Amino acid sequence: MKFSSSRFIARSSSRDSLVWIDRISIGVILLSLAGASFYFLWQRAGLHREIAAIRLRHESEDRAILESKAEHVQGLLREIYEGGRAIAMLPDVRNIEGKNKTPGARMGGARERQSSQAEKTVRELYDVFSAGTRVSEIYCVLKGFHPDLTGNGTKGERPFFEVVGEEPRPGAAAEDEDNAYESEEYAWLAKEVRRMEAVAQGSRLSPTLSPELVTCGDHDGADHTSADSRRGFILAVPFYHHASGRFSGVIAMIFQKSAWEKILAGSSTNGLSGRFLLVRSDTGMRISDASEPAMKAEMERTPLQSPALIRLALEERGFPGWDLYYRWDEADLQWDIGGQTAAFYRRSETVVLLVGALIVLTLLGRRILRTNGALRLRVRELKEAHQRIGEQNALLDEAQDAIFMFGLDFRVQLWNRAAERFYGFAAADARGRDAREVLFSRAAGVVPTMEDILAAGKWVGELIYKVAEGKALTVESHWLVLHDEQGKPKAIFVVDSNMTEKKSFEAQLRRAQRMENVGALASGVAHDLNNALTPVIVGMQLLEETRDEEGRRGLQQTILSSALRGTAMVKQILGFVRGTQGVDGEVQIRHLIEEMVKIVRDTFPKTITIESRMGKDLWPICGNVTELHQVLLNLCVNARDAMMPGGGRLMLSAENVTLDAKEVEGREGVVPGKFLVLAVADSGSGIPAHVLPKIFEPLFTTKDPDKGTGLGLSTVAGIVRRMGGFISVESTIGIGTKFLIHLPALISSEKKEMEEKLERGELPVGGGEKILLVDDDNTVRRLSKVMLENYGYRVVTATNGLEAVSLFSHQMETIDLVISDVDMPYMDGIDVAAALHLKKASVPIVLISGSELTKEQLAGIDRESLGFLIKPYTVEGLIREVARHTGAVAPRG
Repeated sequence: MKFSSSRFIARSSSRDSLVWIDRISIGVILLSLAGASFYFLWQRAGLHREIAAIRLRHESEDRAILESKAEHVQGLLREIYEGGRAIAMLPDVRNIEGKNKTPGARMGGARERQSSQAEKTVRELYDVFSAGTRVSEIYCVLKGFHPDLTGNGTKGERPFFEVVGEEPRPGAAAEDEDNAYESEEYAWLAKEVRRMEAVAQGSRLSPTLSPELVTCGDHDGADHTSADSRRGFILAVPFYHHASGRFSGVIAMIFQKSAWEKILAGSSTNGLSGRFLLVRSDTGMRISDASEPAMKAEMERTPLQSPALIRLALEERGFPGWDLYYRWDEADLQWDIGGQTAAFYRRSETVVLLVGALIVLTLLGRRILRTNGALRLRVRELKEAHQRIGEQNALLDEAQDAIFMFGLDFRVQLWNRAAERFYGFAAADARGRDAREVLFSRAAGVVPTMEDILAAGKWVGELIYKVAEGKALTVESHWLVLHDEQGKPKAIFVVDSNMTEKKSFEAQLRRAQRMENVGALASGVAHDLNNALTPVIVGMQLLEETRDEEGRRGLQQTILSSALRGTAMVKQILGFVRGTQGVDGEVQIRHLIEEMVKIVRDTFPKTITIESRMGKDLWPICGNVTELHQVLLNLCVNARDAMMPGGGRLMLSAENVTLDAKEVEGREGVVPGKFLVLAVADSGSGIPAHVLPKIFEPLFTTKDPDKGTGLGLSTVAGIVRRMGGFISVESTIGIGTKFLIHLPALISSEKKEMEEKLERGELPVGGGEKILLVDDDNTVRRLSKVMLENYGYRVVTATNGLEAVSLFSHQMETIDLVISDVDMPYMDGIDVAAALHLKKASVPIVLISGSELTKEQLAGIDRESLGFLIKPYTVEGLIREVARHTGAVAPRG
């Protein structure tokens, strides 16, 4: 094939241009994406800075609001704490003692009684601190009386002074005063008085604040029957006696939570109500400025660690344990942030549109440039492909094998010159025509179907075609399925190699091998023929002297059996020498082995013991009987040579086996399934291990040049492979060798053994039919005439073919059957049959020969009206063949 450097350079240049177009396009797109990415990153960083500034601004504003609210809360707390400390320092309070109390005294309302000076002092304190609803009650609890707070004191004594508003507390009737001692505030006061009394020795105590609890009452006139509506806290202020300085008791100021919430809400302005939360950190008490219940509940449920709350610790401002929280409005923050984010996305959207437009334009330009370049390149490639196809076709035309291709519709697409020579069709005539019509209709054997070849992907087999002048062309055909770019089958590519000469050469080799084997059997055959002829000669002499009828019948039977034995031997030897091929068919291996055992038993030295063993219900096989004879005979002759001169034991056996895929792995052309195994085993010297791999090679032999050609085992292996089987060997030095032949079983075939089991009836007799008997041997002609007449036929005879044609011309209307020998002078039996069929095509003819006739010998003769007999034949064989053509069925009477 020529190589064009300029074409290669042009194609490379076009491809390089396409590559540079792609590179530039990719570069533009990458730069656009990189610039857009950098812009987005820069804008996003600016957005983050803007959001951080917005958060900082909102936080500053919220902190300022919290600071402003804290001033009001600090004033409220300062008033409470400083007022408590001022109470403890009042002279009237410092003069309060236990002896100043009045039993059962209670200030306020219709139950007011005469009180002590101490109670009046507490009353005055209440008047001062209850202004603005900050204080709902004031207690004065004295030390030493705290056990009575639980109801265990002297009956009628009050360990404290309680001052309330103008109206009595709901549910606090005089006769039911003991209920007050069960409230949470009394329990906490008792505990706190005990604690202060225990730690007040020599030290001054600070006021303490209770946790949130349920108080006993309020004076705001609201309905406080519910415990949740009376929740509050107590400020316990310790006081000391003015003279002794000892701890005297506690002034308890009761504060209602609802009152404080109102005060806290009253200070909220500018729509900030419901956003503040005053928390006592050590007790967990929360006071919200929310007025709506839902908002208040939400404020009290909000975790103090929530990012929605801003905390201001009041401890640094002199109020330890108090924190003020502000719930900032996230919606305002998100509104401001959303505005900045929307601006960011508007700017980004513009950039995305610009970059997208640039990318689209780049891709469009690339597509246009690539399409233009690809079209130019495609045109150039098509021209080059056309040139390559021409060069490839030239190469295909130079091939010695027939090469052709057809589509899935069997239309021929390719037909080289060798195909023209092989099949006689010019390429111009074959292309476009159906391959089945042009070629496959002339094939002998099975041509694979389209379904089979598409399923397998390829096929290899042997086909025989009828070509010009009636000649047969044997080819080894290789079929391959071609696929398109999508992997779908598009055509079948076929290469046919002419195997006619090879087959002829192989036949010559097999014939040579058969002759070699016949030569090896010659001495045994001669001996056995002499043994068969001796009873004939001696029996005929004794027959003349024997007068006893029973003795004569015995001698006649002996003479007949000896003659038949000699006939069988001659028939077997002729089959091997002539190598009649025939066609493959069903073979019952049992009969083949029995025949082979008889041959080797009659011809091998008597020092060799011949045995056979066959399994039950052996499967039939598909093969050629002559080839199988040759396979067994080759192996038996080799076994005989391995056991000579000492002799030994030869075993022929057969059995059924089933092989799976693993057992046939590595054996080309062998598929798993049912097999018939033939075994030939001997007790000879064995084959050395280094020789075993070579024994099936052509022309390899370990025998002397005058005793072996090296073709035997190679011929055996070739026959076995052709039948789809395989051969293996097992050998041990000094013990013997065993050859195993595996042949595929023909399981689905009909068994012919049934026909062999049918009992034969009596011989049929004729009804006076006229037979023309033609044979150049006077003895055979005379005896055959007597036999036919004895069974009811009329016979006219001719000594040669010319005489037979003349007689038939004059008597054709009365002649019902012609029996003719094949080997005759002047005009043989086949020519006689042809000539007689020209005169009367319907006349049946039985041809008698010493060997089987081939298809070539019978070409041009109507086989439907032909019958065949092999010499020597018996009376039964002749009479039954004649009856088959004349229709004689009546038993001999």
